[in-house]
Amino acid sequence: MEDQYMGPTTGAQGTMERLGLPEVTDPDQAFADVAAAEYEQFVTEFRPFEEELVEQAQTDTSIVDAVRPTVETQTQVARDIARRNRERYGVQETGAQRRERVRAEERGRSLNLAGGLTNARLRQDDVNTRLLGQLINIGQNLNRTSMSELGTAASLDVQRSNRYKQDRAQYKGGVTRAIGSIIGSALSFI
Repeated sequence: MEDQYMGPTTGAQGTMERLGLPEVTDPDQAFADVAAAEYEQFVTEFRPFEEELVEQAQTDTSIVDAVRPTVETQTQVARDIARRNRERYGVQETGAQRRERVRAEERGRSLNLAGGLTNARLRQDDVNTRLLGQLINIGQNLNRTSMSELGTAASLDVQRSNRYKQDRAQYKGGVTRAIGSIIGSALSFI
């Protein structure tokens, strides 16, 4: 028979040879080897990424860091708008008005900065906590899945072992019956 993807099929052993897979003589050892290889792959490929994300979740301040430049930009935009409006309408400020306007701009800038920093710290804490929570959930899901798969593997191993014992007992019973039948037939001729 010809398989359109794999070429001629010669049974399971032929397929395994074509795929470069070794013959499995000890399923328990094969399972242990696969589990060890998967763990090694996790340690070398995923753990550094996971540790980097944990570090980021504990130290990231990018949202807070963006507040000061944003407030400075907003303050400059507000100054420019006020200046254009004064020029447009021909407002002439006295020295006292100018000092008060500058003080009001500084108060506004300080309030915007304080409010922005407070909101940014709250938001940063929320983002970092959510990232850490997601990493914990991923780890718990992997653990649950692994434990479930190990439980299934253990259950299947017990089933396989029990079936083997049943088959051996059935074989012994069959051999005993056959021997008894042969002896019975031999005795009937005597």
